[in-house]
Amino acid sequence: MKTSRHPVKKTERFFLSEHTLVSTDFFFAIVVSLGLGIAWLLIADTQSIAREYDALNHPYTMRAGDAALEKRVQRLTKGFPLERMAPYISEQNEDTAAFIVGIAKKESNWGKRVPKKAGKDCYNYWGYRGKGENVTWDGYTCFETPREAIRTVGKRIDTLVSEHDLDTPREMVVWKCGWNCDGHGSASVEKWIRDVEYYYRKVKKEGSS
Repeated sequence: MKTSRHPVKKTERFFLSEHTLVSTDFFFAIVVSLGLGIAWLLIADTQSIAREYDALNHPYTMRAGDAALEKRVQRLTKGFPLERMAPYISEQNEDTAAFIVGIAKKESNWGKRVPKKAGKDCYNYWGYRGKGENVTWDGYTCFETPREAIRTVGKRIDTLVSEHDLDTPREMVVWKCGWNCDGHGSASVEKWIRDVEYYYRKVKKEGSS
């Protein structure tokens, strides 16, 4: 009786061991799959939240580009560094786009005279000084890309136009002076206004009332 039972016990132990191994691998595969699924969902949620946050902070960047406006800017700035920003400028409303072009002409000759950092173009064609660590030694903001430059400067101009009602070049002279021009010569102030207005109207002349 002992001899006849012994092989059966070995066989039973063998199949029990193999079944346990298969079950462990299957359970491990399920755990890994669940973990990857959860990680993918978390990444997707994070990206979605980031897009929504960006839209809330830059609502105007959601505009589709205006093809006619883009062509006017390209024709006007042809051969100057600002020309490559025309697609991004066309995403702005017409008043903001006109100020972007007019101020850039006066402050940097459309990108010919610009602040640089470590020899690199800061894409700052407006003499813009904002908050942040990425600035030149004399306080001018450096932008990583042309798109970032237009979005940031466009947002600032939007604020001045919509919240402070500075919707003419004469009123927008705060860009040059700050809120008080007493420290600037009247001749230079008037020239700034005339020069910005000239190109401001060039951008707006078609389709304007």
